[in-house]
Amino acid sequence: SCCSGSSSGSSSDNSSTADAVETTTILQANGKLAQGYVVGAQVWLDTVNENGLGNFKRDPGEFDTISNAAGSYELTVKGGAHIIASQGGVYLDSSGKEVSAMPMLAPLPLPAQTTTNITPLTTLVTTQPGLKDVFDQLGGWNVDIADPNGTPAGVLRVAKTVESISKLLNSGDDPISLSSEATIKSLFIFAEQLVVLPAEQVSSRTALQNVSLAALDDILSDSNLTRLLGEEEKNLVKSSASQLVDAITSSIPEFGQVVENQVVANIEKKTEEVDDGIMWFLPNLNASPLTPFSLLSLIVKGKLLILCNILK
Repeated sequence: SCCSGSSSGSSSDNSSTADAVETTTILQANGKLAQGYVVGAQVWLDTVNENGLGNFKRDPGEFDTISNAAGSYELTVKGGAHIIASQGGVYLDSSGKEVSAMPMLAPLPLPAQTTTNITPLTTLVTTQPGLKDVFDQLGGWNVDIADPNGTPAGVLRVAKTVESISKLLNSGDDPISLSSEATIKSLFIFAEQLVVLPAEQVSSRTALQNVSLAALDDILSDSNLTRLLGEEEKNLVKSSASQLVDAITSSIPEFGQVVENQVVANIEKKTEEVDDGIMWFLPNLNASPLTPFSLLSLIVKGKLLILCNILK
């Protein structure tokens, strides 16, 4: 599990002497954690292992920091193979309500790169570097998608689709995804489906629909990533994803510049609707026999409608 660490970007107290001797400072990584701007997330240098990625946990000796009230972070990047990872934190939706942020990744900055944002887009690029060129043709792989001055619409469509997949997998008290690591690996499957498409297609409604559904077919069939679901449950999740892509592509144009906070209200409304459906439907398909306590619990949680359907 993730450990707490330094909020200044310096090494934590449990950093090893060996790490300190073997590495030297090469540059600073700094930028924004952006869905909305994510506050209070842990950001760390995740050491790359034999799979070419990290283990998605902050281990002793890995430099870390906490994103500030503006969603900004700064890390001292040491020599060696790392990626940048984030977990936790919240951002404000268009109505000012706090929303839990998804886990995200970013590749280390190149020497001439002055800003390294951490977003759903950089998460995809970390596992599929070929998406850099694709997203650059749409406006930029490293853009701040919450920039109040505007964001290229095509990449914002992709970013919000990635967010929607992450939220679907993590709805309710008993999420479909087994862990944050499983969520990240699920998004890698989405990236694999996306990278094979021509750049001019990736932000279209059809492409985002097809990629989302194909990725979910693989994700929901992998017991290392998600809990066991029946076909009816899988179809509900895929139908929800399709509805969310419709809401995203209806709210965000395919071309031009848009301000994230000004176009997401309808997406947020649809997200709440599908989240409610998943939270009500999935637990009750596999529900144990109802007891007086569980009946009361359902009512208290506002699930009287689904309870009535069960009792019919």
